[in-house]
Amino acid sequence: MMTLDEIADLGRSRYTRLFDLLQPHLDEKTKRLVGAAMADSVGRGGQRMVQEITGLSSHTLKLGHDQWTGVESVPKDRIRRVGGGRKSITEIYPDIETTLLGLVKESPQGDPASP
Repeated sequence: MMTLDEIADLGRSRYTRLFDLLQPHLDEKTKRLVGAAMADSVGRGGQRMVQEITGLSSHTLKLGHDQWTGVESVPKDRIRRVGGGRKSITEIYPDIETTLLGLVKESPQGDPASP
C-alpha cells in the first residue's frame, strides 16, 4: 500500500510531465488557464505545487482561475487584457526619436549623407 506522500509524489510527477509536454505549445493565456485548471484539480496545496512545477506566479494563477471561471474575461483573439503588456518605447519616451537624431546629427563617423 502506498503512503500519502508517495501518492502526492506520483501526482506531482504526472503534473510535471504533463506541463513539460504541453509547455512548448502554450502561449501566455493558455499557460495561465492550464496552470489554474491543474491547481484546481489538485485541491488543497495545488496552487503552490503548480507554482513550483510551472514557475507561474500566484497572481498569474489567480488571473487564470478568474478567466477560466468567467470572473475575468479576455477577448478570444487576445492573449492579454486590453492595455496589458509592455508599452512601446515611443509611448514611454515621446521625444526619443528627436533626441537620438540629435545625438548622431553632428557625428562625423559613418556616412555623413545619412544620419
